[in-house]
Amino acid sequence: MHNICVASTINQGGKTFFCVGIGQILREKGYNIGFMKPIGGNVVNIEGKSIENDVKKFKELFNLKDDYDEMNPVLITETDFINILKGGDIKLTEKIKGSFDRIKNDKDIVIIEGFEDIFSILLFGIRPEKLAEITDSKIILLVNYNQYVAGKILEFSSRIDDDKLIGIVINNVPISLVDMVKQLMIPFLKRKNAKILGFIPRTELLRYVTPLEIAENFGGKIICGETNADEPIYNFIIGAMTYENALKYFRRVKDKAVITGGDRAEIQIAALETPTKALLLTGNLYPGPGVISRAEERKIPIIILPDDTITVVDKIEEMMDISVNLMDRRRIENLKRLLEENIDLDTIYKAIQV
Repeated sequence: MHNICVASTINQGGKTFFCVGIGQILREKGYNIGFMKPIGGNVVNIEGKSIENDVKKFKELFNLKDDYDEMNPVLITETDFINILKGGDIKLTEKIKGSFDRIKNDKDIVIIEGFEDIFSILLFGIRPEKLAEITDSKIILLVNYNQYVAGKILEFSSRIDDDKLIGIVINNVPISLVDMVKQLMIPFLKRKNAKILGFIPRTELLRYVTPLEIAENFGGKIICGETNADEPIYNFIIGAMTYENALKYFRRVKDKAVITGGDRAEIQIAALETPTKALLLTGNLYPGPGVISRAEERKIPIIILPDDTITVVDKIEEMMDISVNLMDRRRIENLKRLLEENIDLDTIYKAIQV
């Protein structure tokens, strides 16, 4: 068997999500999966230790026992970057090879997430094909859709050794262009001998947040409706109108959370009378007992947030922008389904010999 190296032509190009999706598919087929991000820079601090965030997410989702340092042997710091520019050697190849050998020891397949965009690794003196050789892997390349994507795909197809490339995935295709990509672009690229595995449509299935994620990220407290705290929220409304206008507006918007001040009882009641996934109360103000009682009846989470309404709205916008990077079982199942419906998995299986 070979392993899989997932690369992208841009940073934030969907590598982690593809790794999770293909990892889940292979795990459900009975394979013991490992994960590795040889070079990392997306750092979070856990108990005083710097850890690669994508590695942290994958380790938690798949309950992997490998050490963080093995899953991410090289965490690039500013000092490392300066050292490289000065001609220093950070012994990249040795570190990656050593960690890979230890991770691979008890795994059927290791999924390797590439660094930033596919050619950024050249900074460290390693071509993408060399990383694939070190990790005994074949490359899947993600290319984000834009009007020039066909030309980019042909360029990248010519720059990567054919025997190391499983194929290319066109990522983030607008729904309105899916038929064109399927019926025209992909056949065109295949006629040009590009190895196309399929595409991933841009979808709201991955772009949502849950009440629990809001509470955890904003320092909030859920005071009721905890049983529905993992429900997806796709829309947010600021409750700053009269009760009558709020009621009319709230009824038209589904899968929503309403953001309002903790002292706006009439808006809170209007929200609870319509299809609402959560009530976000700002200013650290608690609602009255009547509001809590109604929310408990309908099992709607109420979250008390310390910030003012404008600050919460700004944070929500930021959170929605990165919501596809949040991981939960619903997103994973949605992603798995997207891959099963739109990606040539048989070609991947054949390439890695499973």
